[in-house]
Amino acid sequence: MKNLLIALLLSSVLISCNTKENDFSSLLNDVNAFMEEHPDSALNVLQSVNIDNLQNKRQKALYSLLYSMALDKNYIDKTDFSVLQPAIDYYLKKGNATEKMRTYYYLGRIYSNAGNEEKAMDCFVKGLSVKNDSKDYLTIGRLFFAKAQIHNKIYEFEKFIDGMISAAEYFKKGNKQKSYFNALIGAINGKLLIKDTTSLKQNLIKQLKHAVDINNLGQK
Repeated sequence: MKNLLIALLLSSVLISCNTKENDFSSLLNDVNAFMEEHPDSALNVLQSVNIDNLQNKRQKALYSLLYSMALDKNYIDKTDFSVLQPAIDYYLKKGNATEKMRTYYYLGRIYSNAGNEEKAMDCFVKGLSVKNDSKDYLTIGRLFFAKAQIHNKIYEFEKFIDGMISAAEYFKKGNKQKSYFNALIGAINGKLLIKDTTSLKQNLIKQLKHAVDINNLGQK
């Protein structure tokens, strides 16, 4: 909490004092650093930024992507591209693998929020097509998880199970315990739907025992 307060203080100083240099790169990098654990604080900082002071297309793209991430993590669903558009325009052409994956993931989330699962699936598939060039395990896990959920909706249970197992593997690599647990539960539910109890007992149940947070009553 102390580190977070310091980061927020630095952010407010940057916002108020950097009007001459218009250099918000450090601020955006700070937001990116605590986005995962403190998305509410990240959203507050991003909402205080005067976007007219952002210097170039790359900076605007990063702000756009971080803002979309913060909205999604705070359960504010977008159904249009007004926030994410600068990231779409820049990263899908010039971004590295991680930037492309993140952009495709949040673009897919927007399509999914709007009820267009076909285009959402296309985005998740495109995001996963560059996963081998990135070590952003959490985004890879989220792409697999979101893709699996669409398979589940259209009764493709084998693909749903495979997707959840892949998502669990990457969430485990990324040390995202809650997401790891949820992906395993998804895979187990899929196995129950197709009545495959043999592999369930041999593998997934054993993994789940190690994934459960004994301090979390919901997981228990």
